[in-house]
Amino acid sequence: MIHYTVSFNFREGTPEEEHLGRVRSFLADLKSRGQIHDYRLLRNRQAPPRSRLPVFQADIVIADDASFGLPFSEVEEIGVHSGSHGWMIDNVEDMSVEIFEELPDAEAR
Repeated sequence: MIHYTVSFNFREGTPEEEHLGRVRSFLADLKSRGQIHDYRLLRNRQAPPRSRLPVFQADIVIADDASFGLPFSEVEEIGVHSGSHGWMIDNVEDMSVEIFEELPDAEAR
């Protein structure tokens, strides 16, 4: 499994629950259409200065290398700032992306 991890904040004054709903809606749609395997939304429990990370994190799970490009191709075709992706990122700032892969259990080696 591949974990596409996006850390982000919303712009000040953004209605948090409304915009988290946009993120959930976008990711749930991708999942329902098999574009991603699963996702989790997380909130950072540490505030600055204890943490340098943004408040929110989306951990998007993609099954394998073969399906990794599917959601990105779709967003690129429509336009990053268009459609439901554009609506989702409308008030996002301080975004960073990291890509991880799951390691096999020690027992499985």
